[in-house]
Amino acid sequence: MKKLLTFTLAALMLLTFLTSCRMPEKKDPFKEILEENPEMELPKSEVMEVDPDTIPKYEIEDSVKDYDDEQVIEIPADGDLPGGELVVKYKICNYGDNNLALVSVENHSEQALSISIDGVCENTLEERSKTINREFEGFAANWQNYFVFYPTMEFDEFSYEINFEPYDGETYGQYVTNLEWDGIRISRNPAVSGEPVTQLSAYWFFDYADNKDNWYSCDYVLFDAEGEVLDLGMNSLEDVTFYATQGRDSMGPVPAEWWDGRNPIHYGFYVDHSTLWSEVTLDPMGENFLYAEHPVEETDYVLPDKYQNTYGIIAWNDMLGPNRPTVTLPEGYGQS
Repeated sequence: MKKLLTFTLAALMLLTFLTSCRMPEKKDPFKEILEENPEMELPKSEVMEVDPDTIPKYEIEDSVKDYDDEQVIEIPADGDLPGGELVVKYKICNYGDNNLALVSVENHSEQALSISIDGVCENTLEERSKTINREFEGFAANWQNYFVFYPTMEFDEFSYEINFEPYDGETYGQYVTNLEWDGIRISRNPAVSGEPVTQLSAYWFFDYADNKDNWYSCDYVLFDAEGEVLDLGMNSLEDVTFYATQGRDSMGPVPAEWWDGRNPIHYGFYVDHSTLWSEVTLDPMGENFLYAEHPVEETDYVLPDKYQNTYGIIAWNDMLGPNRPTVTLPEGYGQS
């Protein structure tokens, strides 16, 4: 009993010693000053401290939801550039009697990359498949883009192999910012016979941070409210290449009264032959301009049911910067 009591007393003395030797808490002098003088104003730089972990590093917005699969791939460091991650997601979408696979790639790194994707679209019931290759040379750092795989058949399984390597050249994707879906607009379309009819176009707007032309090509995907594909516009590199600079669209300068300082990009997807252009009432303009395209909500035009509550995305195929492509364009194309 004596030994036990001696041990207990020793333990209590040790605990008391450790408690009395505990280091005082570190105090923030600015916090104490503000608590004692709540009305006092201090320089903002002294009071407000920014936690680096709270600053978004990647401002990537993906409007597509409910992907079928997601994979995170490590990007190794390259010289002075730190490593990062490549986030790859895909979704199989219905498109009429066929399917397409939409792949989203996010480059969560400070490195520009050259990317190549081999996508395999497989119809397991009929035991047939198609492999499609998509490439993007100069995929910008901290950037996101879509890739469309459309084998013109029905399929139920999708797999892919993605390869990438550092890219040392100039990139241009980072100059296209705040790309936003802007809805459907209507315009005049010359009829095959008789009066002009009404055309529907999908519209996007974006900011362009460079002051040089940026030649590009892209695919367009238009979805209905349920996420099924309504229309698809495929512009391969050898067929069509557009360009964009501040205040222009794919066919040339945009009149100031048609835009709000942002760059438009649009895709005509449907001609409504049952609605004459002369019958559409425009508000507040009150008249039908010859080629202007107007938001549907500013007119009395009623969209067909399947085009209600739609949204669309753009999948860039290439960005060439100010380098004019080798494709042959129509005379006067893109000129002021």
